[in-house]
Amino acid sequence: MDSFKIGQITVRPKNCSKFYGTETLLDWQKRKLSGARDLPPKTEGRTGRIRYKVDGLTATGDLLVVGVIQGGTVAQGMDEDPMGSPFIITKQTEEKLVETLHMEEEAAKWILRILSFVMLFVGFIGIFNPIVSALEKIGEFGCGLDIFAKLFYLVDALLSLFIVVVAVVFINYFWIVIFLVFLLFVAIGFAAHKALSKRKAKKG
Repeated sequence: MDSFKIGQITVRPKNCSKFYGTETLLDWQKRKLSGARDLPPKTEGRTGRIRYKVDGLTATGDLLVVGVIQGGTVAQGMDEDPMGSPFIITKQTEEKLVETLHMEEEAAKWILRILSFVMLFVGFIGIFNPIVSALEKIGEFGCGLDIFAKLFYLVDALLSLFIVVVAVVFINYFWIVIFLVFLLFVAIGFAAHKALSKRKAKKG
């Protein structure tokens, strides 16, 4: 449908970015016969099987809509929403929707973390590959340097993992990290001041 109303608010679901709690509204399958006239034009004259499956939300019962209201209308790409705020239509409860969004966010975070690890791991290999290859070649003469080439991949994996963990901690606990760094500088400054005071006292 082009639109429906929730109270006095008109919702235009076209191009909605996210639907949750969808169900199968139509699941139809039949044999395609050559020249069949009850099929869409694009499928006429073909053989085999065709299946139409339509998933969606029925506009009956309670619906939860999340979006920007402009002129009593909620739609995707509103003029006052250039940044594209979420436009969500669901039959889920508010609590269930929040839980679903949280799970999506956590899954996206883990995907980015894994991709970051892989990119760092491959990047370090690309940077140090000439050195590793040289150590492997030298190790062929029995110098024992090939062991460093083999250890490189372990060190590379551990370093990449360390960088990702540090980045995650810094992002999640930004202000705590800043506060701890501030305390560290204060402690260093205080220790340096005490040391200078002791030196001056000894000279005096």
